[in-house]
Amino acid sequence: MKKQNLKEKKRAISVRIIIDAAREIFVSLGYAGASMSQIAKKAKVAQGLLYHYFPSKEALWKAVKQDALNRSGFLDDFGGSQGNNFQDFLSIVLNNRFHFYEDNPDIKTIVAWEKLQSKGKELYGIDKTFQGMWHEDLTRLQKTGHIDNTIDADLLGIMIVSAFGGIFDVIPHIYDKSEVPKKQKDYLEMLNRCLMVLATFPRASK
Repeated sequence: MKKQNLKEKKRAISVRIIIDAAREIFVSLGYAGASMSQIAKKAKVAQGLLYHYFPSKEALWKAVKQDALNRSGFLDDFGGSQGNNFQDFLSIVLNNRFHFYEDNPDIKTIVAWEKLQSKGKELYGIDKTFQGMWHEDLTRLQKTGHIDNTIDADLLGIMIVSAFGGIFDVIPHIYDKSEVPKKQKDYLEMLNRCLMVLATFPRASK
């Protein structure tokens, strides 16, 4: 038992070192610019050990993002499943995403690299992204009458993610630093109100 525990502890330490090194390399160079040999060198481990824990660079890229979520305490869907109605859903999801990226600015950089370099689904990982991160939650809210059921749930999820990007992609670059926190808060509130109207106001029948 002690031998097994020691082995697991050693494994956990190795994985931690590798993920921390990969996170730093990916932030600096993106996915295309980074190599497993560079990550191994940064982590001061044999390249073979990287492949022992992570079968590919793609798997390691996803693991870095998943690790950030795990350490933050947020679920993959940022708590969308906890919303009892659409207002709750938006409040939980938008606030959790905001706090996650506020606490992990380097992950925001990784996501920016991802948008530039991904050829499709492969880099996005955390599993549900391209199925619609909140597909099950939004369709559940449609079935219970909290969201207009003529709206495509997956497109609504994409709209939430895309609109959210303005908080960090635009606001910090067009306002003075002292104004940014208030503008971000105001934007979140405005985004919440706009999405509520869009998703809950029945569209006119054709």
